[in-house]
Amino acid sequence: MPSKRRGTLFFGLLCLVVALQGCGSDNSTNSGGNPGDDDPFEGYLILASFQAALTESGSFTGTVLRLDPSDPSARDCAFTVNQTEIPLVSLASTDDEAVFAKFDWGYDPGTLYTANVSVNGKSAQCSFTAPDYTWVTITAPGDDRGFTPGEAIDLVWEYDGDVPGHVYVGVSGSDGDEDVMLLEEELAGSTTHYTINADKTGEWDSYEELLITVDLGELAWPFTGELASVGSGIGIVLPGDAAILTQGADPGETNWWITAYLDQWTMDADGTSTTQVFVTIQDDFGVDCPNGTTVTFSVTPEGYAGVTPQTVTTTDGEASATVTAGTTAGEVHIVASALGVEEYAELHLNEVIHVTVSQGTHPEINWTPANAMYGMIIRQAGLSIGNVRWTIIGTIGGFHPAVVYGRVPDNAQQLYPLAGAAPIPLTIGTDYQLCLVDAVGDTTFVDFMP
Repeated sequence: MPSKRRGTLFFGLLCLVVALQGCGSDNSTNSGGNPGDDDPFEGYLILASFQAALTESGSFTGTVLRLDPSDPSARDCAFTVNQTEIPLVSLASTDDEAVFAKFDWGYDPGTLYTANVSVNGKSAQCSFTAPDYTWVTITAPGDDRGFTPGEAIDLVWEYDGDVPGHVYVGVSGSDGDEDVMLLEEELAGSTTHYTINADKTGEWDSYEELLITVDLGELAWPFTGELASVGSGIGIVLPGDAAILTQGADPGETNWWITAYLDQWTMDADGTSTTQVFVTIQDDFGVDCPNGTTVTFSVTPEGYAGVTPQTVTTTDGEASATVTAGTTAGEVHIVASALGVEEYAELHLNEVIHVTVSQGTHPEINWTPANAMYGMIIRQAGLSIGNVRWTIIGTIGGFHPAVVYGRVPDNAQQLYPLAGAAPIPLTIGTDYQLCLVDAVGDTTFVDFMP
């Protein structure tokens, strides 16, 4: 069974050494020799840490310390976990202290991990099943807030996952020169609130800052085998959170920050296209606004888009609504207002060109709005080769509607057919495609049958 000790994210390896000091005895295989030997083998002190909770992917680090200078260099050790090599960090290693590390580990709760360290025919092993864990978040007080000696501090936290068996609350103080542990409490995992009473904080008037931690501690497993000295082992630092309080600091008025963003930042101004607007609201310390906070949406310029509903309430600091495009092209601000502040997400509405093509072998082509165009291609549908019937490009100022097939309009020139030859008449009942290109290169495609 692993040993479990109180600790924080800041003291993982130190607590690991302390946790494992009693794991061996004079008769243990960890003792590295037989009683009565003239020169008993002391072994190597092997300390490793699986930082499962500090990064999403996890990392593994190990240190091998040579206790007897006459033994092989610690750098010569081979370190593996589940037969995967843990590389030596050459720049951080010496003959007496070798550092091994592997990042982006891919930590998997419930997996059996076996570590092996060997050198010169001797080895040590440590096996453990990776524990599952729950993330801890302190929700009150906020980080960088103030505290007053003689006034109670209400500490509140929450879990993102299953309720753990135990949780640990710690307070350390800094007077500017050194840190002192002031409080350590082990609580049932179901606890999510702890009050540091006024009598206790009244003893802390000499400390400028308090570091408050809530965490799940560490787990540690010993190495066995003749290579490992007493105290060798692997630890896993479980998740935790921390908040720093400064004596006399005035928390002042809460500053709220709104972030607004759209699922799509561009849409056609067709009066029907929709997208979602999302809002998050937090204070300076990343704490969510209270549930039920009212958020009001508006649009600038007015009428360019609609938001439904215009008023929503937050859950876990978030809210959303649906944005529907209007029929006017341009840049639009979707504005979210709450708690006396506002922010906007920018939406670009693309102009929609409505094209009509008349009947006949030489149809008339119109479009609205009647903007200048700089390219027009008419080709027969269903053909991959030889399908182009007529192509013109705009000159300075571009060309405007109406354009009659085969008749080059003002401010345009014909590219195909070559040499200004007249295009062949279109065939009644045949499918064609029209391509219109505007001044910024946006293309409108229309399928038609003359």
